[in-house]
Amino acid sequence: MRLTDGVIVVRDWTDEDLEVLVELSRDPETVRWTRVPEDNTVALAREFLAGEDSRPTLIADAATGEIIGSGGIVGDLGGGRAEIGYWVAPAHRG
Repeated sequence: MRLTDGVIVVRDWTDEDLEVLVELSRDPETVRWTRVPEDNTVALAREFLAGEDSRPTLIADAATGEIIGSGGIVGDLGGGRAEIGYWVAPAHRG
């Protein structure tokens, strides 16, 4: 999936994004307010992205490709219970 308005891009995460995902998701405020583990690793991130109970998407700057954050649906999707979650990279908050 890939959507853009010319300012941002919303797309699926790829294996090429995993190192940056882990680096950005270790931010203390991201850990504090989300379900992202404090000791996130590439292996854990890959497992989460492949899971059946999440539909995460990457949000990036359309011009540069820089990752701004992530958003998606997480929870018991098969059981009909889920929530929308998101996080924004520290450099893009405010």
